[in-house]
Amino acid sequence: MDVTTLLSGVPHILIVSGICSLSWLFSRISRSLGSLVSFIGFFIGVVALATAALSFLKSGLDIVTLVLLVAVGLSLFLKPLKNVRWAALVALASGIIALYYANAYFGQLGTAVMLVIFIVVALPVYLMFKFAEDILHSVGSLLSYPAVAVPIGFLCLAQGTLLLIGGDLLRFISQYVKL
Repeated sequence: MDVTTLLSGVPHILIVSGICSLSWLFSRISRSLGSLVSFIGFFIGVVALATAALSFLKSGLDIVTLVLLVAVGLSLFLKPLKNVRWAALVALASGIIALYYANAYFGQLGTAVMLVIFIVVALPVYLMFKFAEDILHSVGSLLSYPAVAVPIGFLCLAQGTLLLIGGDLLRFISQYVKL
């Protein structure tokens, strides 16, 4: 897939992302429909973030579209990930890998030495990943809160629709709303 093909589909990505961001409204109709839209939204969030990154690198989009793609992409991507507790799993895996290589390099080690090696490796890894996990949880909770996600979804729908007809949100606001 060419970069320009992905960037030409920005209005459609915004519209689909906006619909997925409104999963809270869909879950009010049917819980399974809301879950399905959230599941699909995870992958749409990845596409929105990739499109925003490519657009930023190519300087291809206006700032409103770029900010909306990042906001809705993070919202959709982090919504299911905010409850995954992966810091302990990464720390456990790193401790086990360190023990494997210590045994392979030094030979048979005593239990106390193995425990010290495990703690020396796993504890800092856990603390680093726990910090990152907490930040992702906070950002994901904020962006998936219905009072934040629903306006982002409607803004994405509006911007995507206006991009399809040759306008954008800033031009529309400045033209029709006199402050």
